[in-house]
Amino acid sequence: LTTSRDDRMILTTLTYDKGWKVTVDGEPVETYKTLDALVAFDIPEAGTHRIEMVYRPTPLVLGAAVSIVSLVLFILVIILEKPLTALEEHIWKQVPRELPDIDFDVDEEYRLYAEADPEMIDLYPSKPRAGTPEDKTETGSGEPGPADGPCSETVAEADGGKENGKE
Repeated sequence: LTTSRDDRMILTTLTYDKGWKVTVDGEPVETYKTLDALVAFDIPEAGTHRIEMVYRPTPLVLGAAVSIVSLVLFILVIILEKPLTALEEHIWKQVPRELPDIDFDVDEEYRLYAEADPEMIDLYPSKPRAGTPEDKTETGSGEPGPADGPCSETVAEADGGKENGKE
């Protein structure tokens, strides 16, 4: 581009964006918006000049950076997959397969709940109710028998005291 005077503004028909970089004779010059839409820049001296205009939008640069980082991480995962799998297997071999038996006192648990919230006492009974499978005192064998269960008294009363249809 040849200019006949010093300090000339060059107006382009390119839409303005912050991504435009302009160099005049290899030196960067400032770009600015003119007419609310177009790229313009100044040439300080008269004469013949070499002008280069490069457009690098910010989202493109950020997208390229994210893509490169993602590619590097992907390659690292592929390279480190076998050593990490071996480490994971080694760690899991040290973890016990079964949970240990935990023996706790029901009355102690009840006392702790009662101390924490007295209104919760009815929700956490300290002893099993009579006639439930947890109460193993009725048959003596530890197995629920025919007399056990919550409905056994109701059935006997409904028969009028009869047992198995006999008086």
